[in-house]
Amino acid sequence: MLNRLKSQIKKINALALILIMAVISIAIVVALVFLHFQVGLDLWIIKISNPDSAQYWGQIGDFVGGVLNPILSFLALIAVVLSLKSQSEETKAARVEAAAAIDIQMKNNETLHAQNKLFDKQSFDSVFFGLLNMHTRNLERASFFNLELQEREYGPAVFDRFAFAYNIDNTEFVEGDFMLGTRLGDFQRRVVQKSIHFAQEEGRQVRNYFSTFEQLLRFVDEYPFADPSIKPKYIGIISSVLSPSELECIFIFALGNKDEKLLGLLLSHDMLNDLPHRERFAQFQVSESIRIRSRFYSSTPA
Repeated sequence: MLNRLKSQIKKINALALILIMAVISIAIVVALVFLHFQVGLDLWIIKISNPDSAQYWGQIGDFVGGVLNPILSFLALIAVVLSLKSQSEETKAARVEAAAAIDIQMKNNETLHAQNKLFDKQSFDSVFFGLLNMHTRNLERASFFNLELQEREYGPAVFDRFAFAYNIDNTEFVEGDFMLGTRLGDFQRRVVQKSIHFAQEEGRQVRNYFSTFEQLLRFVDEYPFADPSIKPKYIGIISSVLSPSELECIFIFALGNKDEKLLGLLLSHDMLNDLPHRERFAQFQVSESIRIRSRFYSSTPA
């Protein structure tokens, strides 16, 4: 802006100088004509042989025009050149300012983008850890009345009990079943039926726990991370807060639940790899169990 102001001042000064020169030129010519023709001063540069002739005033006009025209034309040419130069400088200055403005805007956009990314991450973390905290509270609130002990169990002990009662090793199994395809299908059918019983009956007492867990897992799974490598890190955080009994109960509930979304999320993020060791996992095929489970629900009235 300061450069443009300086350029404008220079332009005004140059035009003022040209105007002064034009005025001086006109004044000199007029003064010479007046001194020669009115005062009678004999000036050789404008001396006329016959002042009484008809050409007297024509010579005066020719003289004035012949002298002033080249001078004024030259001054006008200089004014045009200076004007063009000034416009060129203004255009150059405008381009520089425009480039600077674009650069500033790009830097502002980068800053805004970085701020938006930070805000998005803070928003995501706020929701994520809020759901994780809710999931933890649901774990602490879980309760089950143990008829054998005649007392109510709370928190992780509830899931320890469910995991022991419904795990694969505690499902009825006839030795040698894994050698026969049909009998193997029978074993998996018993596992699925036991899981369905858990999901529909005892699992209802801690359904809020499973519901919150599914929301947490789906939130991470469906979030549009700019960097795909970030998602597994949050999945790892979820896995790290689960005890082996909790993960096994989640698997049993997902296998027995009519909605397949939770089971699909567990499989897609390889969370079942952390299930506690069971001897009969070698005879248990998840894909076959899903098929049996789907067939069971399709044949069951809604």
